[in-house]
Amino acid sequence: MLNRLKALVRGHGKSSPGAAADAVREAEAAFASGQHAAAEAALRRAIATASAPAERTRAERMLASILSARGDRRGAIEALRSALGNGPPDEEAWNELCFLLHQEGDAAGARDAATRGIAAFPSSAVLRTSLGNLHALGGDFVRAAAAYEEAVSLGPPSAELCYNLAIALAKLGRRADAIERYRQAIAIDPSHAAAHVNLANALREDGRTGDACAHYERAANLAPDSVLAHLGAAGAYQASGDLDRALASAGRAHALAPGDARVLTALANVLLERGDAEGAIARYVEALERKPGDIDLLMRLGNAHFRRGDRAGAVERYREVLAIDPANPVGHLVDSLTGGTTERAPDHYVARLFDEYADRFDAHLVKELRYDIPRLAADMLAPHAAAAGRRWDVLDLGCGTGLVGAAIEPFTRRIVGVDLSPAMIAKARETGRYARLEAGELVAMMRGEPDASYDLVTAADVFVYVGRLDDAIGEIARLLRPGGFAVFSVESRDALPADGDASAHGRGFRLNRSGRYAHALAYLERLAREHGFAFAERHDVTVRLDHGEPVAGYLVLWRAAGGPSAPAAPSAGTS
Repeated sequence: MLNRLKALVRGHGKSSPGAAADAVREAEAAFASGQHAAAEAALRRAIATASAPAERTRAERMLASILSARGDRRGAIEALRSALGNGPPDEEAWNELCFLLHQEGDAAGARDAATRGIAAFPSSAVLRTSLGNLHALGGDFVRAAAAYEEAVSLGPPSAELCYNLAIALAKLGRRADAIERYRQAIAIDPSHAAAHVNLANALREDGRTGDACAHYERAANLAPDSVLAHLGAAGAYQASGDLDRALASAGRAHALAPGDARVLTALANVLLERGDAEGAIARYVEALERKPGDIDLLMRLGNAHFRRGDRAGAVERYREVLAIDPANPVGHLVDSLTGGTTERAPDHYVARLFDEYADRFDAHLVKELRYDIPRLAADMLAPHAAAAGRRWDVLDLGCGTGLVGAAIEPFTRRIVGVDLSPAMIAKARETGRYARLEAGELVAMMRGEPDASYDLVTAADVFVYVGRLDDAIGEIARLLRPGGFAVFSVESRDALPADGDASAHGRGFRLNRSGRYAHALAYLERLAREHGFAFAERHDVTVRLDHGEPVAGYLVLWRAAGGPSAPAAPSAGTS
């Protein structure tokens, strides 16, 4: 503040001897000695006695600075407006007016000041940056990004400008552009810890978990006290399967903020995945003490009870969720754990399950759960594909990350995928194998497709979340061309112990404690007859491991009527 006064006084004193100049020098001396009231009085005399507009303007600028320093923002705003109205254009004055109006809560006035300043100084990156900040604070990230981009184009940008632009772009869903700007901020200032954290967040959303981990670690090294950096690293390492590093990062965050509910939750998440259900439950309970009634925490605590083998504890927590939100899809899990049977899992339940699973889906499903259905389905289809003499148009229901698409690619001309999980769709899109991808419920999607538009419909590990298959099979039959194929997997109800529920047996499917459905072979055979599938092949398979135990299922290949003769089917057996 004193430097600004000195600069103004130097310009004033050299050109304006006399009473006004003496008053300005008196104001400078008074301000330097802490006598702000005396400085203000001297400046008001200078304004009153100024013989030229430039003298008056300089005195008003000084007065605005002193009033602002004294906390009199309204007086400072009045002085700045007078200076800008009476004197020559002043870029810094416009920016200061913009700032003071924002502090006073006059957002519209602040934006107007920035806009008028830009009109007077078209090449001002500073004023465009201020306008961008005001738009961002008001939640208008379209205008904020535009103002920031103009500021960047006017000259060598600062790291902070690039960082603010990146945040605006991220808010607009322009992730690739945001990543580029975060990288630009870091190139200008490699020590910008917040840019590293936000870049890591964007990279993780983009599926580049390994790169995200590196930037979280860089941020943590630059700012060891950054809870956000350690939290981000914990989540990224957990998503990548490196649970030791995840636990270490969560531990560092906990040491910094032991009472933070977010930190306690992250630590519990890692402990649970490492198999320490007891430790996870204790941390979730601590987090709930700080956020009572939090639905996400209640859900996680219920899941931890379930992982510990405490079904009653899980149901109790899930019912607490339902008491707060009766429409919550956790009702599906309550049904599964209390012997109820519904016709399908709620869409929200499945979408959330797989959104959270997307980053580590392939590695976990294939390596840990021994999931091999895509390869087995491709082997089953190979002789029919060879006999067809042409590539197929395929609809991949519940396409997930694209495992089936990869397995059957040699047989396909065009693959369309649908999945409830947007995160899974994003992963499938990265493969480049799919001509079209849709995020949505599979029956609804199929109803929008034209008749006889596919040669093959696949549904690997999808019908385990749908109990009643009548509608889905009906749509598959409608979409297949004559002689087209449907291949799908289900868990076997026939392999399960009898539960004494005659009505459930009559339905042909049952909701298991896992939250997945199992289907009876008789039910599948009835559906094949009712929907005109003339050819069927089946293999008894292990569809996955569940807590280390094999889950029995069926891999089924059906053929729609009307096609050429099919190759002889191998006998049903166990794979």
